[in-house]
Amino acid sequence: MLTAPGGHFMRRREFSTLMGGAALWPLMARAQDSTAGMPKVGILWPGLAAPQPPRMASFTQGLKDSGFIPGQNVFIELRYGAKDGRELSAFVTELVGLKAAVIVTVGDFAPKTVQDTNSTIPIVP
Repeated sequence: MLTAPGGHFMRRREFSTLMGGAALWPLMARAQDSTAGMPKVGILWPGLAAPQPPRMASFTQGLKDSGFIPGQNVFIELRYGAKDGRELSAFVTELVGLKAAVIVTVGDFAPKTVQDTNSTIPIVP
């Protein structure tokens, strides 16, 4: 077993996954550079798992119907996995820092969190 930062033990499979992911870091950085100047749509999903494909497919189809094609003339910044309001607020702060043009919220709690954390970016509940 390997020791990870913080003294936690890391199994070989976890280490291999981490290192395999490290090979993708330069590609991810280039992909982020290609989004420079492209408007960003922040999506604040309150669930612990990413939205299921039918929901995101409907959302991206709606964008396409309005002339916005993800990856071509708009970039989607999806944030999910918050276990509490503090983590949800951190996601909002991150989206504000990324200069999202709009933040789309789902559920009852997310819009209020965006209002409490941000006063400049429009919210679409």
